[in-house]
Amino acid sequence: VAQNRLAELETIYEATPIGLSFIAKDRTYRSINQRLAEVNGVSVADTIGKTLQDVLPEPLLTDVDKCYEQVFSTRKPLDDVEMTGQTHATEQPHVYRVSYHPVFDKHSDDAEVIGVNSVVEDVTDLRRMQLELSTSEERLRQIAELSDYVFWITKIEPEQVLYVSPAYEKLWGRKVEDLLEDARCWSEAIHVDDRKRVSQAFDRFIRDPDREPFKIEYRIVRDGETRWIADKANAIREPDGSINRVAGVARDVTDATSAFQQLEVSEGRARLAINLAQIGVI
Repeated sequence: VAQNRLAELETIYEATPIGLSFIAKDRTYRSINQRLAEVNGVSVADTIGKTLQDVLPEPLLTDVDKCYEQVFSTRKPLDDVEMTGQTHATEQPHVYRVSYHPVFDKHSDDAEVIGVNSVVEDVTDLRRMQLELSTSEERLRQIAELSDYVFWITKIEPEQVLYVSPAYEKLWGRKVEDLLEDARCWSEAIHVDDRKRVSQAFDRFIRDPDREPFKIEYRIVRDGETRWIADKANAIREPDGSINRVAGVARDVTDATSAFQQLEVSEGRARLAINLAQIGVI
């Protein structure tokens, strides 16, 4: 049974996608799995019995050795250390996240540290994606904050405004801070004749945002002035497929609405004139 258990552990050790190794006090590799050998660019056979200096190039070697020295001297683990450097497997520096845990001699009276287990993960792609995402978010933020459009993101349960762009204060004449504290205070500015219609439409959207987008026009009253708003939003689907956020944009369409209304009046007058002319009134 013990042999079978040992064989199972060895299989897991070799198959895990994260780099694992055991370094003795003299800084020699006593064990290493295939993944870490690939990260280092040195085979398992060529690593066993070799020192850190034999396997790792500078400047990564110095950073790694400092971590081992700290664990040996403090007898405490060192978790989630990030370091950047090249190995024999890479042409460019990679980012590694490493944890070190001391191994004690259970048979000695003072529980001497006889070695260190290390867990190594190459997080280069993760950090690159995080940087690209951060850059994209910063660009979107700049666009949102310089635009006259009101960009907003709302959490569904519990309902909470997570973000609203500065244009909200200019268009609504209300503070962003108030909206972040009260997710529905934006509706207080809606014209009394439109308020119920908009509230019902938004309630339906929040209850089932995946059914159809939120798209509506309504009036708001700001400092005694009435403005027409076109507001639309869509659901944000999370990586696991769930939906708990919606994002939208509201814009002032007063000028366009007024022009359209004037056009309708002009067309109506023209049609009336034609009808009157046909019956000989004019």
